[in-house]
Amino acid sequence: GIFLGIVIVIISHHLTFYYFILFANIEYWILNIRNPDNIPPLNPFSGLFVVSIGTLWSLIFYGWITLPIGAFVGWFFTKYKT
Repeated sequence: GIFLGIVIVIISHHLTFYYFILFANIEYWILNIRNPDNIPPLNPFSGLFVVSIGTLWSLIFYGWITLPIGAFVGWFFTKYKT
């Protein structure tokens, strides 16, 4: 329960950053929404590495909030399941 809650928090941080890269690519390549500098967004394949770095920094700065909450929610649903 607690371990699964922590793992879900880490995965959700990772997916949040990766979805940001995917949506930026959809806006640029499909919807033709360009930034003022007309620079294309990060490639989704190379973005996997960059997202891992972003996840690490995010967990360092915000993990002290999200990791205990995820652990508590995991424990709560394990203890009080119906």
